[in-house]
Amino acid sequence: MARTMEQLELLQRAAQRERRAREQAEGLLEAKSAELYAANLHLRRLYDHAADAIFSFDDQGNILDVNQSACQSLLYTRDQLLSMKVHEITERTESELKQPWTQAGQHAPLQIDGMLRRRDEVTFPAEVRVTEVESEPKKVLLAIARDVTLRTKQRHELEASRKRLRQLSSEVTLTEAKERQRLAQVLHDTIGHDLTVVRMHIGKLAELCETSGGNVHSSSALRLIEGIVKQVRQVTFDLSPAVLYELGLPAAIKTVARVVTEEQTPNCEVESSGNWRSLPIDLAILLYYATRELIHNSVKHASAEDIHVRLDRREQTISITVIDDGKGFEPHTDDHRSDHATYGLFSIRERLAGLGGELLVASEPEMGSSVTLRLPCPADSASPGRRNSVQKESLQ
Repeated sequence: MARTMEQLELLQRAAQRERRAREQAEGLLEAKSAELYAANLHLRRLYDHAADAIFSFDDQGNILDVNQSACQSLLYTRDQLLSMKVHEITERTESELKQPWTQAGQHAPLQIDGMLRRRDEVTFPAEVRVTEVESEPKKVLLAIARDVTLRTKQRHELEASRKRLRQLSSEVTLTEAKERQRLAQVLHDTIGHDLTVVRMHIGKLAELCETSGGNVHSSSALRLIEGIVKQVRQVTFDLSPAVLYELGLPAAIKTVARVVTEEQTPNCEVESSGNWRSLPIDLAILLYYATRELIHNSVKHASAEDIHVRLDRREQTISITVIDDGKGFEPHTDDHRSDHATYGLFSIRERLAGLGGELLVASEPEMGSSVTLRLPCPADSASPGRRNSVQKESLQ
């Protein structure tokens, strides 16, 4: 009997320990449940108050959950969206969306640019990032959509402004070219013509002069007149190089190089590649004067002995590089070379920037320099004959 009572007491104490352990476990479970509930509630609040629209859906396109931003941006209630499929709120069909969903499982996150459709059928551009979330038993995808209406509007406005700027730049270039051509024509038809006549008369006077003194004076006058005629011809060419309109940009640059080599003594070589015949005339004029400016900078301000000009056109990109072995300079300072050279580079850079181009400078003191003009060029389908007629019309 005593042994039975002892066993009973042991059983009672074991039951009490078990009860206390169970109560402790239940209390811990309750605390953890409350903590987990608070965490889930916090996450849900963050989820609902996120600025971007958030959707979760399965691999069949069924919407499983949405946040408040999704409801507000699409003008649906949460219950309405949970009864819909993803393709109903986009401009893509269900089959078109299948491939991105598959890719999202392989390359997460996947960014998709598209249009979302509101309840009132109004669409707006959105940037959507899709990623796969681990979930059983079926695949769940999470999509975060950001309304980029303002960004898209600003981009379009910027593109329109750039297009207008390119048009204005082209108009300015053509206007300058017409004025240069007018001045060149005036110089050729008036001053150039009159100087030629004067030279002829002085030549005849020299033949009639009998005294040696008269011959000396007439010879000096002839040399002076010939020098002036040469200068007028050079100014006329600088104002409006006919070779640019007749033979194109590479030929015009080679003419500049030949003149520099003959008159300034530096060796100036030019090589070109690509099709330059279809280059729009406004770009040809801009690049001609910009390249000529760089060549003259190398001669006058860098005291270069060797100058190499490389013209390259590939597809829709133009690249012109002028390399010299002159004094060089520090590209990041504003006091290199002379004020004229500095302003020249600045002016070229600004004109190129207006057309979406850039000016790249690589140089070190006493190590020469390399200056590259890089510019996007639109394709021109006009034939050479038509192109020449367009040039003539634009400069009349």
